[in-house]
Amino acid sequence: MKEDLRTIRISDLTLPELRGMSTAEPPGMRQQPMLILPNSFTFSYKAENFTACQHDILILIFEKLQGFMTTGCPLDKELCSEQKVTIDCSEIMDIRHKEHVIQAALGLRDLQFGFRYIRDELGNVNRVWGVFVTTVEDIRDTSFIRLTINRDIFPVLTYYGESVGGTFLLKGPALETKGRHTKTIRNMLISRKGLGQFRTDLDEFKLMLGLSPKYRPSCLRKDILEPVRRWLLENSDIWFEYEIQREKVPGKKARSNAIFIWIYTSGKDASRRDYGDYSTVYNWLVMASRKTDLGVVQFVDRICESGRLHFAASKCRYYGGLVRSGEMDRAHAVNIVRKIMLEDFSIDLP
Repeated sequence: MKEDLRTIRISDLTLPELRGMSTAEPPGMRQQPMLILPNSFTFSYKAENFTACQHDILILIFEKLQGFMTTGCPLDKELCSEQKVTIDCSEIMDIRHKEHVIQAALGLRDLQFGFRYIRDELGNVNRVWGVFVTTVEDIRDTSFIRLTINRDIFPVLTYYGESVGGTFLLKGPALETKGRHTKTIRNMLISRKGLGQFRTDLDEFKLMLGLSPKYRPSCLRKDILEPVRRWLLENSDIWFEYEIQREKVPGKKARSNAIFIWIYTSGKDASRRDYGDYSTVYNWLVMASRKTDLGVVQFVDRICESGRLHFAASKCRYYGGLVRSGEMDRAHAVNIVRKIMLEDFSIDLP
C-alpha cells in the first residue's frame, strides 16, 4: 500500500495525450459523476477573497481525488507522496479565459482554509489550517493545468469517515451554480438534506462564507442570504428558508447569535397543496391576531401565493415544539410568530 501511494499519479496524462483530447463535446452528452466532498471542506472556514472560480477548481480537484476518498482511518501524511492533479480549465469557463483560471489557481497557494478534523486517539475535534495548492503548472497549447496538492493537507481532504461525513453532489450543477456564496451554501444544504434543517452559530456560519464575525446580520440577510435564497429557489433543485435567532442577555441588548436553516428539495409550489401546512399556519394566526376567520384566511392565502407556506408552517411547528417542551411560554411564541409574519411576509397582524 505504501508503494502504491507513492507511485500513483492522478490524471497524469502526457502532453500529446492532453493535446489530442477534445473539449468540444456537448455538455448534454457527458455523464454527470457523483462527487464526494468531506464535510470538513463543506463546512470549512473560507478566506474573505475566496472566489467562485477557486471553488470550481477545488470541485475538479476533489473529482480527481475520488480514488483516495476513505471512510476508514485517515491516511497518514507520511504515506502520501506529492500528489499532482490535472484539471481541464474549459470545464470552468471558456478556453479563451484559461489565464483567469490560472490566476485563480495561483491564488489558492496563499488562501488558508480552516478544517474540523478528528485525528487523535481520543477522538477530539481538532482544527487544521492550510493551503490546498502549492504549485501550478500551465500545460501549454491545451486547456489543462497541473496542480500540486499540499502534502500536509491531503489526509484531511480525503477522509470523510466517523464524525466527519461527506457531501455527495453532482459535478454539473455544482459547477453551474452562480456565485461563491451560493455554491458554499448549496453544498451545506446538500450535506444536511437528510436532516431537513440545521442550526449553527452565526459567527461560525459567517466564517464558512468567508466573512468577518463582525459582519452585520442585517447586511448578511440583505446582501447574501436573500439573493442566494432567491437564486436557488428559481434555478436549483434544492433551496432554503432561514431565521437569524437572537439571544436575550439580562441587562444587555439582544444579540443575534445563531442561524436556523430549513432545507427544501421539492418544487416551490408544492407547499400550496399541503393542507396540513395550511391548517398549522391558520391556527397560529388565529392565536396571534384579532381578525375574523375570513381575515385570517386572506392572510394565509397571501402566504400561499408567495410559495412559502411550508416555510411558515415549519417555523410555527418549531416554536410550537418549544412551547410543548416548556422551553418557551405560549405568549412569547405568539409574539415571535407575529414578528415573523411582519418581517418575512409583510403581514402586520392587528
